[in-house]
Amino acid sequence: MIDSLLKVIVKQLNERLKHTNDTGPENLVELSRFYLPDGQFNEQCAEKIVCSVVNIEEERQLKNNRTSAGLITQPPLQLSLYVLFAANLKDYHRALKMTSSVLSFFQSRAVLNHQNSPRLPEEINKVFFELYTLTFEQINHLWGSLGTSYMPSALYKVRLIIDNENMILEEIPYITKVELPPDAEQ
Repeated sequence: MIDSLLKVIVKQLNERLKHTNDTGPENLVELSRFYLPDGQFNEQCAEKIVCSVVNIEEERQLKNNRTSAGLITQPPLQLSLYVLFAANLKDYHRALKMTSSVLSFFQSRAVLNHQNSPRLPEEINKVFFELYTLTFEQINHLWGSLGTSYMPSALYKVRLIIDNENMILEEIPYITKVELPPDAEQ
């Protein structure tokens, strides 16, 4: 589901960049990571805007099981994805321009839903984008953990709610008959 969501976002962003920046027929945004598991640089990232998840956290507020019609169902899963869009381009001015285009895209599409994004995965009702600002120390740690040097980028906190209403945890039987013990007062 996360992969499907990010593919939709990357596709929409690529469409916008092609339309507004004349990037040509090739997709400029790539859903990937900078380095492969074997430590080699990922060549798919060269001259691309790299979209990469750097953290996932669960929002645990109001996490109670839902009860209705004799069923206890799983509450919706609320996640925050921290998604980095990094302009891995040799031309610094172009990297800044593309980073500005990414910022502009999310400014105009701060919320995705099934009305404005029909390709959104069915189980995801809404997606909210919030520019997430790091301190200089946090930026240093992030880029160090990514194993590369800083490049023009934007980090977004992507909040989403995944509906699990079809996941039944327990069935509560209905009361069909009330019986009193024979020695109970009437």
